[in-house]
Amino acid sequence: NETAVIGKVNGFSYVDNDTLHLTLSGKDGNLYRVVVARKILNQVPNAPPPPGLINKTLQIIGVQPVEVNSRLELKVEQANQLQVL
Repeated sequence: NETAVIGKVNGFSYVDNDTLHLTLSGKDGNLYRVVVARKILNQVPNAPPPPGLINKTLQIIGVQPVEVNSRLELKVEQANQLQVL
């Protein structure tokens, strides 16, 4: 029974050259920060470049949310953990 978080992207920011944060407004009412390496995002089928992800619905699978500075963070480490719906 894998954890799945579904939500809409309402913002993104580049952390550095390799990593970005997506702000995900979860269907469960929580706000998530999705941490994903750009090279992983590039491997996700039908994932547009980051600006194109705004207002898209994502599903994050098998990633346990971790609380970081009172924010829920989802760290995507494999391309198959992220789906653009």
